Amino acid sequence: MAVRPRQPGDRFQPLGLNSEKKLGKFLTAARVPANVREHVLVFTDQEKIIWACPVRIAEPVRITRQTQRILMLEVVHDDL
Repeated sequence: MAVRPRQPGDRFQPLGLNSEKKLGKFLTAARVPANVREHVLVFTDQEKIIWACPVRIAEPVRITRQTQRILMLEVVHDDL
């Protein structure tokens, strides 16, 4: 897993959607305030974005009845 700031052209599949979107367009459509958009952290696995923190996880990593392991993360950021 890697953590980084968002980058131009980042794409991910937000929870609840069945296709990828550009992260920037998703954040705008979700009406995420500009001050939060500036501080979004991107958590990735080896292939894709799994969490646009603190906004939404990705659909492929949602919890289902078949889920056997859960990784719980807490991010503390004074500006959010």
